[in-house]
This record gives sequence, C-alpha cells and structure tokens, in this order.
Amino acid sequence: PPLRQAADYADPRVRASAVAGLLTLLDDRELLDLAHRLRAAGRLAEAEPALRRLVNSADPDHARIGASVLGAVLYDLGRIDEAEAAWRLAVQRRDPAAAMGLADLLARRGQHAEALELYHRLRQLDPAAQTDFGLFIRDRIDQLLRYQNP
Repeated sequence: PPLRQAADYADPRVRASAVAGLLTLLDDRELLDLAHRLRAAGRLAEAEPALRRLVNSADPDHARIGASVLGAVLYDLGRIDEAEAAWRLAVQRRDPAAAMGLADLLARRGQHAEALELYHRLRQLDPAAQTDFGLFIRDRIDQLLRYQNP
C-alpha cells in the first residue's frame, strides 16, 4: 500500500518526496514494481532514481533489467546518449530487450555495422525465425542490409 500510494500522489512535489523516501526502504522487486508503475503512468523522470538503484543491485537479474528499463526511460526522456550508455551496460549483462533498443538506436544513427552485429546476436535466440521475435529480427536485418546495399 505505501508503495502504491507514493506512486499515485497527484501533487508532483509530494509524490517525488514520497517516492524518494521509499527508495531507501524498498527491495529490488519493489523498486522494479515502482519503476514500472511510474513508467506506465508516464512519470518517467520519477522512475529514473529507482532504476538507477537497480542498476547497482547485487542481484544480477535485477541489475540487468534495471539497466535495460533505464535505457528505455532515458530514451523516452530524449536523453539519447545516456540511454545508449544504459543499454550498453544491459547488453553486457546479456539483456535482449536492451540489445534491441541499442541496435535500433545505432541503426537510426547510421552505425549500421554495429547495429547488424547486435541484430545477428539477437537472431541467435531464434535462428530459424519460428517466433514473432525471430521474424521481427530477421526483418530488421533484411531492412538494414537493403538500406546498405540498395
């Protein structure tokens, strides 16, 4: 209940204060839940501190997910260079969602070789493209190759 109440306060100053106070009391699972609730509510800047705490978690899964979601939040906030850094950290921790975000970002920047490398690594998760994810990755690779070699 206190977690939900802090995330749902209407006054942004009260909400930010309540959330900041809670961060020190929450375990990793609760931090991730709070970050997801804030992000879903469009309160991206408020989700950032919880995600930054998760990035430094002793639990490798929470640290990986924290870095990946942090990258997405920073990207949505328009802080592209910071998003790239967070996604690179998550990719080092083997997060496929971060690899996808980073590959898409690199492709948009014209860094096609590195983007293709990431897409090929993601394709290894479904080399026969038998799932929607595998088909999606195959299409991304094909699009990028067509763009490079018209």
